[in-house]
Amino acid sequence: MMSFPMRVTYRCFVLASPPVAARWNIRGDFLLLLVLALAGPIAVNEMAAATGPGYAVNLPHWAANGGWNSRWSVLNASADPLSCTLNLVGPDGKVVSLNTTAGNGNSIPFTVPRVGRTIIQAGDASGSVESGSSSVSCSGGFLADVTYAWMPNGVALTEVTVPPRGRFFNHALAANALTGLALYDPDPTNPSTATITAFDLNGNRVGSGTATVPASGKNAINLNNLITNLPSSFEGSVSIKASNPLAVVAIDVTPGANGSFVLGNVPVVGYNNGASTLSGTYNFVSGPRAGQSGNLTTSNFSPVGNLFGSVTFLATATSGSVTGGMTVEVMNNGTAFAHFFNNFTPLSNGGAALTQLPDGSYSGSVFIPEAAGISVGTITLH
Repeated sequence: MMSFPMRVTYRCFVLASPPVAARWNIRGDFLLLLVLALAGPIAVNEMAAATGPGYAVNLPHWAANGGWNSRWSVLNASADPLSCTLNLVGPDGKVVSLNTTAGNGNSIPFTVPRVGRTIIQAGDASGSVESGSSSVSCSGGFLADVTYAWMPNGVALTEVTVPPRGRFFNHALAANALTGLALYDPDPTNPSTATITAFDLNGNRVGSGTATVPASGKNAINLNNLITNLPSSFEGSVSIKASNPLAVVAIDVTPGANGSFVLGNVPVVGYNNGASTLSGTYNFVSGPRAGQSGNLTTSNFSPVGNLFGSVTFLATATSGSVTGGMTVEVMNNGTAFAHFFNNFTPLSNGGAALTQLPDGSYSGSVFIPEAAGISVGTITLH
């Protein structure tokens, strides 16, 4: 069984089946394995769960044997059959061998039929618990995830699907006292220090704690273990600020009757540091709007979600006396894509593709499709 350098006491549920008198106060080894070991040190492309040739998907956690079962699902999104490989890594970042329905080893080849799906399973009720991280690579476009389940008697009692996660300096999520966090630092030489702060439903700060994440490693944290003054009834939100970008996975726990529980994925919004306000100009050079130009200010950036390793912001756009809405999707490499709402009439229903320059400014193209044609121009923000 995987060992963690901490003991955690849970009052509401168990994962194994100890005597009734012990169900409300047990060591949380199984829970730590399930909830907290969710990020792994695999240096692969994490841009998307849907990828193409030359890319791999990093799936940060799996658990097998000792009552655990993991199920990798790979869906063919290309026009041809796929040749794929499942690579397995242990908690220490070294390759690990596993017996699966597609073969045994640490690098397992498999195929996915055209318009098909392949499922690879590993684990049963016997043996010692194994866990780690994995990556899937294929010869064409695909979608992949891994679902791990606690099924000591062959029937899944609860399960969680692990998606790929992007790596960011800042994270935000909804949380309760039982929320489990896994912090993964992909940097091979520099550890990361994360400050984790809890806020109640009214936005009041409840408490804070600091966690160090080793280089190429991970730190498994229970919120009520890190923030010791957190009440068991806590409901609110958590912010995470890291010195180096981290991949963060969170698991929600809902206790049930007779020691049962349900686990669920918690959406985590990750984003990098950036200016709160950007100003610049736009100038159309072709199409029906050729020759039109104006000043542009963007402000009130609010992170609202992640998509395939990027972060999406809602923001406000202003040009002269007109103010409207916009969305901005920023990729991990600094590339950004913007869309202007219809209520922002100077660039209504327009879009922009921007590249972040070394000085932190953005430069790129703006376009507006209209019945009379597509207007194309330049845009700069700094």
